[in-house]
Amino acid sequence: MLKKNLNTNSKKTSIASITVRVSRNQYTQIINEAEELKMNNSEFYRYLWESYNERKSLMIEINRLEKRLERRIFEIVSAVAELNEQEYLKAKHTYLSKIKKGNK
Repeated sequence: MLKKNLNTNSKKTSIASITVRVSRNQYTQIINEAEELKMNNSEFYRYLWESYNERKSLMIEINRLEKRLERRIFEIVSAVAELNEQEYLKAKHTYLSKIKKGNK
């Protein structure tokens, strides 16, 4: 259950807070990890949120680079196989069809 409180007293910054329910074991782990990093709970949660966002951005970039690499490898293999334009397009269509079937 999340509770949001907005502090609107400050014109420069508004502050929101959340309440998170966790098990006693999870709470102990969170406290220990925060202490190890020399952070209080609030700092630790902000750190986790920033880490999550960085990881998300990194995964998007990795996926983009993987697709780019796949295209390059396909082009190299097609060139080595000396495919003409018609063979290249047919091979590309076949490859993309197999990729789509594999992702389902």
